[in-house]
Amino acid sequence: MRAQAQEALRDKVGRNDPCPCGSGKKYKKCCLERHEKLLSTMGPAQISALSNFQKAKAECDERVREGYELLGRRQFRKACSFARRWARTFPKDDRFRDILVTAYIHLGDPGNALEGAEQGYMEALAEKEHFLAAGCHSWEGPGQAGPGHAYAPEAWLERLWVARKAVAYAQAFPRDPDPRLLQLVKELRKTDAPDRYPEGREEGLKLRKREMAHVLEELKAAGPRALPYLLPLCPRYGWCGLMVPELLVHWADPESIRALVEIAMFRYPYLSESCLKGLEELGGKSLPYLREAFQKEPEMDPLKTGLLSVAGEIGTPEAMEWLTEMLEHPLPVIVNWTAGILGRKSHRSALPHIKRAMERVGQQPFILWALEELEGRERA
Repeated sequence: MRAQAQEALRDKVGRNDPCPCGSGKKYKKCCLERHEKLLSTMGPAQISALSNFQKAKAECDERVREGYELLGRRQFRKACSFARRWARTFPKDDRFRDILVTAYIHLGDPGNALEGAEQGYMEALAEKEHFLAAGCHSWEGPGQAGPGHAYAPEAWLERLWVARKAVAYAQAFPRDPDPRLLQLVKELRKTDAPDRYPEGREEGLKLRKREMAHVLEELKAAGPRALPYLLPLCPRYGWCGLMVPELLVHWADPESIRALVEIAMFRYPYLSESCLKGLEELGGKSLPYLREAFQKEPEMDPLKTGLLSVAGEIGTPEAMEWLTEMLEHPLPVIVNWTAGILGRKSHRSALPHIKRAMERVGQQPFILWALEELEGRERA
């Protein structure tokens, strides 16, 4: 009811404008009559409160847009102060904390980023519990006039993992750094300059790699001792960080493979995908480190589904045996994902294990699909 009333009070919706419900029809041909009837049942105080809410929400959304634009222009100090200021006005909007955490990471302040991400994650868990119990968000209840915006707990879990790694990478940075390695990293960071490299996407990356070929070759020759100089680039998502997976795959020592696993869990577009592809390229050499990842920090397991997919692509008997074992995992999301991989790979010996998993975690989409797929092949 509240959502419908807010929709009815949206500013500047004329009779012949597109309906705010998104149907594509004119407002007068769609929701206008229903909105008028709804508003007629409300008193002046209710209408005034909802109108004020709509105005506040519009302002909040505009400030959020400005904050993300500051990040996009890499004006991180401005973004930081901007987000702090507007988070006081709109304390229930997660997006300002997201801007703040991102700005802290880019400013080389992972400690404050970690503190913000931890708080965001705890509040997201509390907000989820509130929603499940009350059927609405905490800012939507009686007497709550301010707008809000909630990220799912897993979204904050991603940010928490990135912040943890940013802290770890900062702590591991050499106290007496090698001047040449510092210079090479400085060269790599030039690839983030938008005025120097206006190209984007795949072409932009190819151009940057061509221009940095001599730097990348020298870093490859330096070997894994360059690792602590490069890892701090990755949490600060940018072009220079996209150069790192290629180096990690080239070195392929234990710490470089662990770094590929860690960065794959960032879930950053392209960067994480490059790490997953690198782990696939390394094949069976990666498998012990995929298993190791699930033996540590189990609270981060929802971020590790990509690692299961890598094991499926490796496809060795050892990899498939491990995936079958992962059907015993306590989290339904992990069991569901694993079953989907086993079904896609037609691993028929996993069929009884998937059936037992369904008895334990219930009917999950990939589990049902895998059972249908494997049982069909078994009959054939």
